[in-house]
Amino acid sequence: MPSQFDTDYADAVLPGLLEVHGSAATYTPAGGSPVSLRAMTGPIELVEADVVEGIQEHQTRTITISIDPAGEYGGVAAPAIHDTVQIDSVDWDVAKVSMGRESAALSLVREPSVEKARPNFRQR
Repeated sequence: MPSQFDTDYADAVLPGLLEVHGSAATYTPAGGSPVSLRAMTGPIELVEADVVEGIQEHQTRTITISIDPAGEYGGVAAPAIHDTVQIDSVDWDVAKVSMGRESAALSLVREPSVEKARPNFRQR
């Protein structure tokens, strides 16, 4: 069980962080209506994976959102995998959700099909 300090800290800090470091985002549940909110966005990372077709690159990033839909900065009470988040007109799929007391950390992934290549494809 969290201490009173942890509870007070979470209540006081999250709105300030969203105000200063939050970016506009749109969360769309699978088969649901879009929700406008603010999210703290992490850096975009490029990950390479060997697949049957060759090397596939995909992008990942982590964001933090409020889980209070009635909050000042929007929120989603029950974020889930396979939902979509749009940041700067780019769609990301939710791959993992880590719930906290006042917020949720969402691991997002984007797999552009144009970034598939065969080994030695551009070799001269």
